[in-house]
Amino acid sequence: MDCILHIGTEKTATTLLQGWLYANKALLSSQGVFLSTVAKEGNNRKLVSWFQTRIDDWLRRQQVNTLAQKERLFEGFEDQLRAEIDEANAHHHTIILTSEHFHSRLHSDEEILRVKTFLDDVFDTTTVVCYFRDQADMAVSLYSTLLRIAFTKPLDRYLEGITPERRNYNHANTGAQWARIFGAARCCFRVFDRAAFPDGDIRRDFLQTWPQPPDFDQLDPSVTRANESLAGHQARLYRAINQTVPHWKPEKAGVNRLNLRLKQTVDRLDSLGKVPVPQGAKEQVRQRFVDSNSRFLSEWAPHRTDLRDRSTTTVAEAHPDEAAVTEDVLADLLTALVSDHMGSDRFLEREDARTLMTLYRKFRQSRPDDHEGALALLELAVRAHPSGPQIQRALQEMKTSSATTETPEDPGLQPPNDVTPPK
Repeated sequence: MDCILHIGTEKTATTLLQGWLYANKALLSSQGVFLSTVAKEGNNRKLVSWFQTRIDDWLRRQQVNTLAQKERLFEGFEDQLRAEIDEANAHHHTIILTSEHFHSRLHSDEEILRVKTFLDDVFDTTTVVCYFRDQADMAVSLYSTLLRIAFTKPLDRYLEGITPERRNYNHANTGAQWARIFGAARCCFRVFDRAAFPDGDIRRDFLQTWPQPPDFDQLDPSVTRANESLAGHQARLYRAINQTVPHWKPEKAGVNRLNLRLKQTVDRLDSLGKVPVPQGAKEQVRQRFVDSNSRFLSEWAPHRTDLRDRSTTTVAEAHPDEAAVTEDVLADLLTALVSDHMGSDRFLEREDARTLMTLYRKFRQSRPDDHEGALALLELAVRAHPSGPQIQRALQEMKTSSATTETPEDPGLQPPNDVTPPK
């Protein structure tokens, strides 16, 4: 069985490719192409971590902080992976292993050699496939990803730090390292340029790197785009959210749900429109990579003079004063609203709904006749989780119960004979 090892790089539609591949897992299997479950479905991140010699953020999220803990986490992993490959070999001619973290997390020759040694042992041939993107566009796209988590630095300051000394951006060094270990003949390195892809589709282009490509028209094409970059105003608002409502709770005790909810609100604001990234800042980044990109292109794409994605059209740069004022007004407005809201004790999160429903049930047991108090608890639960079916069901039952409950007789409060008593 042959292996296609797709190693990235980041921000070259890797999420799209992975989502599309695994959405078509059964259809690909019927055409002789296998996708691993043991390596972790979608992004084969677990496989990358197995080859790593360092502890990174992914491992820490698995409660792994030492190499000894990592060894325990991966106990039996190799046996499971080999068994999966052996079983797949009976009915498949190709396996696809995919993760941009092969590129971004495996830094040393030792780690990459471990990958090669294992793959050579279990597969007939291995082809390393990697897409390389213009560093300025790559940085802008990655900046959007960082903002979606906890980043607060302005784009222009972030771009100032994008230099050939940053390993993940130096494509010449990356290509040379993988080719030195796997052999240049086993490396298929391509420029990320949608204008050069068949029908402008990276999925079709990726299939061309396989030894026995499946029929694209027999696959489900519904997964088309993923991990979109933020528009200019959106990015500025995300920064304001991260500064005002940190993504992480104190001591990194979990994600702050308000941070996520505010970002979801921003994503729905179509009126924000798209604001172009200042082209001057991007050109400065490109100038820093002229020499290293020339080395990369001479080796892997001699027909090209740059790494630009020609499918994108350059929008005229917005008036800087107008753009800055607009973004700052939006950011300041959001910051003020959030600060005011956070100062209120009326904010409820979805997770509070469970607590309120527990209190409601206890309240009904201890004070079954107090409909008003029970109704108040339910209404709070609705504010915390408006779409909760259990809450809505309990609220409807409570309202029905309240509507059918007879009003206690109190001569001093009886309405005139021509007025219907309230229910």
